[in-house]
Amino acid sequence: MSDYPRTAVELRDWFTTEPARRDYLARLRRPDGVVCPDCKAAEAGSMTPPFHRCAHCGCDFTVTAGTLFADARKPPRLWCEAIWHVTNQKSGASALGVRRIPGLGSYRTA
Repeated sequence: MSDYPRTAVELRDWFTTEPARRDYLARLRRPDGVVCPDCKAAEAGSMTPPFHRCAHCGCDFTVTAGTLFADARKPPRLWCEAIWHVTNQKSGASALGVRRIPGLGSYRTA
């Protein structure tokens, strides 16, 4: 596997499941392991995926806490594809182009 996917097909192959996307995001955000976003303690235990609970302060959180995915109504798969599309266009990306990603049905969402 290369450092990053070079095509949309490679992107889909990298992240065939939601846990795979979540694990990748966790490795990018927290290379030293899960850390509580509130108290910064490293004593976080796993709950039912995708949730974690801090053993120090009791805060429940997910790996997307504090990211642009935190309150998104669409699944991270769609946003990863949209981000990939925007960053791989030589002359910029339009909302109409992003809208063509399966699942982003409206121009307003794009």
